[in-house]
Amino acid sequence: MIRNLRENDFAEILKLHQDSGAQFELPNLKSPLVLVKKVVDDGGVKMAAIGELHITAIMWVDKNWKTPRERLDAMQELQHEMMLEASGYGLNVVTTQADGRFAERLEEMGWTEGIGRMFYRSIS
Repeated sequence: MIRNLRENDFAEILKLHQDSGAQFELPNLKSPLVLVKKVVDDGGVKMAAIGELHITAIMWVDKNWKTPRERLDAMQELQHEMMLEASGYGLNVVTTQADGRFAERLEEMGWTEGIGRMFYRSIS
């Protein structure tokens, strides 16, 4: 039976998380950013899924504008302002997709590469 997660499910979800060998920290299930909380209950929690609100960063760059160093400086300022505004909305996670030199720049700017491949699905 699929139902909404209850606070007394947290211990079972923690065990599922630990047993999975996941390389990421269990999200705060009480966070207001966790909007969707569902479990499969078959005599206990056998599966759980959450939907955590976050922002996806998308950026465009004119590669002919100024020097690479000046573009990087501008990118860092833009990132700071974007993160500041997102934080003002209560958001705490930003994701993006990148590869090549741009991915290296993101790492230099404090971004962490995700675990596994990224997938997305449109809801509508």
